[in-house]
Amino acid sequence: PSDETQKCDTLAPQAVADAKQLMHLSQALGGVTIIKKGRIDLISDGQSVLAVQDTGSPRRCGGIGDLLSGSTAVFTTWTSFLSTDDPIAAIDPDSNTTLATARPVLWAAYAACVLAR
Repeated sequence: PSDETQKCDTLAPQAVADAKQLMHLSQALGGVTIIKKGRIDLISDGQSVLAVQDTGSPRRCGGIGDLLSGSTAVFTTWTSFLSTDDPIAAIDPDSNTTLATARPVLWAAYAACVLAR
């Protein structure tokens, strides 16, 4: 996996615990997509968890949540033009291996998290 998207078993123990907790919360709320901001941003729809660790500003400014929610809305709207809600794989172009597979709305949230960093 790349630095940006890692499987849960390669994350720090606290991030793994947070990812599991986030997935259970999403499931309890009916599968809504949740973004948990932090040193490692976590995104879950109750089926999958994506971890965002892209390098960005060492300190996030006030109002970044507004940018995150607005860009998430834009990217989610764009994904709504897809003809499927089936999982889409992220492929490493160098090795042609699958990095992660997730529903389009998770990739929209992932893109917004990267932008906010």
